[in-house]
Amino acid sequence: MTVFYKILWVFKTCIYTFLMPILSFFDVAIAVNDLPFYNLYAHLVLKKSTLNPFTQTDHVTNEILLLDYMDLIRSSDKMKAYDRTAAEFSQYFEEGLLKSLAFYQASTIRQSEINDLIKVNLYSNVSLNHPIERPQAIKTSLPLALNSLSQFSGEWHGHWEKMRVHHLWLPVRKLVQSITDEVTLMGFQSCFTGDGFGWNYIVKQGDQIVILGFVVHLNEEGTVTNKNPHYAFLNHSNRLIWIAEHHVYYEFICDNSTCPDTKHYVITGAGYEKQTGRLKLTDGFQTIYSSNDQDFAAFKSFNLDRLQF
Repeated sequence: MTVFYKILWVFKTCIYTFLMPILSFFDVAIAVNDLPFYNLYAHLVLKKSTLNPFTQTDHVTNEILLLDYMDLIRSSDKMKAYDRTAAEFSQYFEEGLLKSLAFYQASTIRQSEINDLIKVNLYSNVSLNHPIERPQAIKTSLPLALNSLSQFSGEWHGHWEKMRVHHLWLPVRKLVQSITDEVTLMGFQSCFTGDGFGWNYIVKQGDQIVILGFVVHLNEEGTVTNKNPHYAFLNHSNRLIWIAEHHVYYEFICDNSTCPDTKHYVITGAGYEKQTGRLKLTDGFQTIYSSNDQDFAAFKSFNLDRLQF
C-alpha cells in the first residue's frame, strides 16, 4: 500500500469513527418530533437496544450507501437538486429502518384480513385498467424476499395522481448486520421515487424474514413534506402488499406472455380505516409504470363500498 492510500484510509477511518456519531446524535434529536406514536418507540426503545448503529460501526454499510447515493445523484438531476449530503442520506437510512421496524412491530393488521379485503374489493373490480391476481399468502424466506425486491430494480416511468414520475430502483444490496439482539439487517435497496428517495429493507427478526420500506418525500424546494414508513406481506408470484399508515398497495411486475405490452409495474391500492375494530377499504386507485417511458393508462381513482373484515 502506498503512502497516499495509507493516508486516505486513516482519513476515512477518522470520519466514520468521530464525525458520523456526532451527526447521528443530532439527527435523532431532531427526528423525534416528526412522526406519530411509533416514532417515540423507534427512537427510545429500538435505539436504546441498538448494538451497531449504522453511522458508528458498520463501515461496509456506509460504503454501500455512499455508492448508492452517488448513483442516484448521477442518475437524477432532481435528486441532485435536493442538495442532501451523503451523511444526511445515511442518517435518513438509519431513521427509516428504525421507524419502519417500529411501525411493523406496532401494527395489528394480519395478512389474512388484507388479502380478504383485496379479494372482495379489488380482485375482478371492473374499474381496474389492469387485472390483478387473487392474493395467496406464502411464507417469506430470504431468497424469496431478495428476489421479490430485485424484480423492481431499474427505471420506471408513469403518473402518480397528476404528477409525472420517474422512479429509479437500484439493485438489492445483500449484507448481514446486527441491529438489536433480535433483529439483523439482511439487505436493502435504495431508490429515487420522483418526489423523494428511500429504501426497502430486508430484516431477520428471530426466525422470521420481514420486508420493510421508508420514503422521504420532498417538495420542489427540497423541503421534507412527509416521511412514510411501511412494511410488506409477500404473496405468491412475487406479489407484494405494502401496508402504510393509511393505505395499502398491491404491487407486482408484469412481463410475461399474458401481458400484451412491454414490461410494466402495476400498483393497485386503497385507503383503509378501522371501524369498530375491523378494517375497511375506502377510495381505490391504480397506476401503471413502464420500463421504457411508454404511456399506459393514467392514474385512476375509484370509490369502494364493499364488505369489511
